[in-house]
Order: sequence, then structure tokens, then C-alpha cells
Amino acid sequence: SSSDELNITIINNADLAIAGINQSICANNTTFTANSPTGTNKGIWMQVSGPSIAVVNSVSNPISTVSNLISGIYRFVWKIYNARCFTTDTIDFIIREPAEVFAGNDFSKCYINSPFLLSDAIVNSPDSTGTWSIISGGGTLSNTSPTTQPNTVLYTPEPFYNGAVILRLSAEDSCNIVT
Repeated sequence: SSSDELNITIINNADLAIAGINQSICANNTTFTANSPTGTNKGIWMQVSGPSIAVVNSVSNPISTVSNLISGIYRFVWKIYNARCFTTDTIDFIIREPAEVFAGNDFSKCYINSPFLLSDAIVNSPDSTGTWSIISGGGTLSNTSPTTQPNTVLYTPEPFYNGAVILRLSAEDSCNIVT
């Protein structure tokens, strides 16, 4: 007769990894907010995808800053592991570019009873639209609706107006309204 023994070591499973909530942000950095491993478990952040290589301040820290983010979608995995077991969870960051507007350089103009072109206006936003408004000084704008060509809008001062006029060019984005 013959016999042999088999030893089996049961290892506790790794903690359940919770990477946090997906985020849509308007910044080039953010903070991971994952759960902390307990006992002998350890954790590590790994970048799965994204338009640039992100810089993670401390890959083993569940609450760590991540930087070097540019516009696009990033996916990271939070992995909690021990000697033989692991669990993972993913988190996505959608990085949005804030809008930028330039209404043009300030200038002085002699009064003439005709409109003039706001030709220096530039809008750089996700939908590339800008909206002109008159803040003070009166007059009329040829277009006060969102437009992809704010540099084609005409401004006509009030007849015989003398003084400061403030015009505002605004662009909306998912970050905020930029003026």
C-alpha cells in the first residue's frame, strides 16, 4: 500500500479594489481616490490608455496625484494584490480643454456713423462658438447669437456717442464660461 499527503494553503483573497468615480475635469492634473488595501494587501496604479503618459506621484498610494494630462480620455487600473490573489477596478478621466477667447486689443476710434468690424476676435473652444454682448456704452452688434466667426461681427456705436464702450466676447465650454 502507498500514500502521500498534499498540503493546501488557503490564502485570503485580496481586498476588493475600488478605483473611485469616473471624472470629467478641466485641468491637467487630478487626484486618485481609491480604497486603501488592508493587512498584507498592497495596491498599485497602472495607466491603461490615454493620449499622453501620465505622471502618478505615488503608484502605490490609493490617494495620489496624477499629472501631465492633456485633452482626451485616460483609463487607469487600481490593483489590490497579495501573495497570490488580486482584484482590479478601472477609472476614467475625461480631460477637457477650457475655452479661450480674445476679443481684440483695446483701441480708440474717431466717431463715424458707420459700423466697424471686430476682426481680431478669436475663439478656441470645444464647439468654437463665441457670443458678443455690449456691457456698457450702447450701440448695436450685427450678431448677438453664438457664432463660429466672431471676427465677422460688426459694432455700430450709438449716434454721436462719446465715451468708453465695453464689448464682451464669451465662449461656453464644459469647464465654465470664459470672457
